Amino acid sequence: MEISTFVYNVITQMGNQGHATDGIRRVKEWVDAGIVGDVKEVIAWFDGPEFGEGKYFTKPAQFPPAEEPIPAGFDWDLWLGPVAPRPYNHVYHPKSWRGFYDFGNAELGDWACHTLDAPFWSLELGLPTTTELTEMSLIGVLAQRFNTRIEYDAINMKVTNHEGMERYIKEPVRVGRSYGEEVW
Repeated sequence: MEISTFVYNVITQMGNQGHATDGIRRVKEWVDAGIVGDVKEVIAWFDGPEFGEGKYFTKPAQFPPAEEPIPAGFDWDLWLGPVAPRPYNHVYHPKSWRGFYDFGNAELGDWACHTLDAPFWSLELGLPTTTELTEMSLIGVLAQRFNTRIEYDAINMKVTNHEGMERYIKEPVRVGRSYGEEVW
């Protein structure tokens, strides 16, 4: 995208709405002030995804999904772009496409940009030395569980990202105190 700015003389901006909130700025201020201390490991998780009609991701009844009529005025071939041709099904468009690896990066691309934004920015992590897929579970081609480990040797930092944590966490996890009361 950066090269396209100069080649095509266009300005492109991509943002994360959560990055504009007070919470993430507060985390950055705490880290910069030394309140958090010496961080050596970050563990992040998203407890989804939710599958089902009308949920976060629509899971098809079968794989591959059954062919459905293409909505009027919608150019399915253009929307597919460079991926292998396939029949239209509403599970792909308009929102569940993110959960299919042919179109998006499932939860890693959909949620890790949010769950890892605060540590990435506040700890100034930069580019990792190593990334490793530690677990992946698919429902057809839809990610059900996707866990990664990211390491930064230069600063001795380990980051673990879990997606689909409802399968792992059975009891509430105490995360701290807020105004004298426990936060669960």
